[in-house]
Amino acid sequence: MNVTQVSVCFVQASTIGFLAKSNQPYLKTVVTIGPIDPNIINTLVEQKKEVISWDDFIKRANGISKPYPELEAQHPLTLVFTSGTTGEPKAAIQSHLNFTSTIALFEHQDHFAFTQDDVYLSYLPLPHTFERIVHLAALSGGSEINYYSGNIQNIARDIQRCKPTYFCGVPRIFNRFYEGIQTQINSLPPEIQQKFEYALATKINYYRATGKTTHDQLDEAFIKTKAILGGRQRIIITGAAPISPKILEYLKVTFCCQIIEGYGQTETSAASFLTDYNDPLCGHIGGPTISQEFKLISVPEMDYLVDQIIDGQKKIRGEVCLRGPSIIKSYFNNIQATKETINEEGWICTGDIGEIIDGAVKLIDRKKNLFKLSQGEYVSPEKIENCYLRVKGISEIVVFGDSLSNYCVSVIVPEQTFLKQWATEYNIEGDHQQLCQNKTLRDHVLKLAIEQGKQDKLNGFEQIKNVYLESRPFMQVGILTETMKMQRHKARQNYQDIIKFLYSEI
Repeated sequence: MNVTQVSVCFVQASTIGFLAKSNQPYLKTVVTIGPIDPNIINTLVEQKKEVISWDDFIKRANGISKPYPELEAQHPLTLVFTSGTTGEPKAAIQSHLNFTSTIALFEHQDHFAFTQDDVYLSYLPLPHTFERIVHLAALSGGSEINYYSGNIQNIARDIQRCKPTYFCGVPRIFNRFYEGIQTQINSLPPEIQQKFEYALATKINYYRATGKTTHDQLDEAFIKTKAILGGRQRIIITGAAPISPKILEYLKVTFCCQIIEGYGQTETSAASFLTDYNDPLCGHIGGPTISQEFKLISVPEMDYLVDQIIDGQKKIRGEVCLRGPSIIKSYFNNIQATKETINEEGWICTGDIGEIIDGAVKLIDRKKNLFKLSQGEYVSPEKIENCYLRVKGISEIVVFGDSLSNYCVSVIVPEQTFLKQWATEYNIEGDHQQLCQNKTLRDHVLKLAIEQGKQDKLNGFEQIKNVYLESRPFMQVGILTETMKMQRHKARQNYQDIIKFLYSEI
């Protein structure tokens, strides 16, 4: 509110307390929605704020007639704050052109257009660009929008109530679906498990060969897994963070539905890249949408070049840069950040490192989160994390480094099902939290991670040397944004004592 210097605010009981405590200096008028504690109202009045109810606001507006302003494409539509993964959030000025050019892709991309037969479940945060654009696209197509109950823990119940045909989510949600299916399958009698695994393997091979997620005979084995999303889903979109290719392929087959992987940023109006509808390959973000063009630029300090030979093969790798009508022109009241992000030709440098493979872009690294170890080597935590996330049983991970040390450590959220299996193998008893604290199980997870790192040819200084098992999801810990992106500065603050312990234990 200080950045935007907003003078009028519409609030309800759950948020008005914040206004009273913070005493926003630029705020002049507060419009209240629903019943409000009189003590809070008195506090705002003492702060010389005008407080009026929604009903009084409407009464004041009656009889006031003003002509609609003549709008142009480049006129500001809204301010949307970035996630703040690397620092303070910035207010992106998004224009009418930014939004309309992105909404247009839903009409022109195969299978993406909303229709009057579609049902959409809204549960992602509306302050973020992607959810707002999906709303507008759904409304333009005459679709039905259902709003979730307000508690993400009840999302499964909300899904069953509305049975969406169009579902958007983030990897954390899909990881939960995957873990839930795995838990159910593991609880079945061995002979039924074998039948399911056979059907799964057969259908995965069919999907890889054809790109199709439905099969007339095999889908009988997936009636219950398909019903997890209500049974009517025709298209699913995942974005905001990378998703495990293994999990993505698994859910495509068990949900009997195509899952499109997307990539974008607040500054690019959410959707910049999308995978093709029938593409059987996972682990990439496809190609650019109709409203953007892209290029890769070399990053010599990270040894990523747009024209280099590695192991006898030509590689095209570099920082992803985007330009087009859906790209913002500037941040609000932040000239310095604008200059650092958007150049004079309108190109925005995303900070993500991409590689062109088989005509698609694969994100392989992150430029902005490098840290230097004591021996002078630069390390990309995203590269290491994406490697270790391939380990069956690792749900979430964050890697830390220290300029005074020559190795990395990490905090890992294990999948409960696998942690229990490992505990059984080692004859270890205890609840989930106790198992996470067990040194033997910590060492087991560390061993699995290092083995995966060797397979992916991580350098020795990139391999973690110690691990802490977190019993809670990172969202509950409070180190993710609302769109499930890691806030590394918060993660380091939250785990600073644990990081010290991990280094001291080695």
